[in-house]
Amino acid sequence: MLFHITARHDHVTCPRKDPSRRPSLMRKDLAGVKTVGLWVDGPSHTIYAVLESDSSDAIREACEGFMDIGSVDVRLVREPKR
Repeated sequence: MLFHITARHDHVTCPRKDPSRRPSLMRKDLAGVKTVGLWVDGPSHTIYAVLESDSSDAIREACEGFMDIGSVDVRLVREPKR
């Protein structure tokens, strides 16, 4: 299954200030999750990701770090039928 993630934080909680607080969504070694794409809009403190996984629990775990510093929107998406 494909999931579109939008994670937002602010200048106070920005993980760029402290790389040790880098949320798991930003890592490439997520158990049970394949990162299809990852984009960062630095000025708006927003991260967009497309993740693939058979487990919604794995997706939740990937997003946990961002839930501590801002808001996370997770959408199940699929390719349109042609």
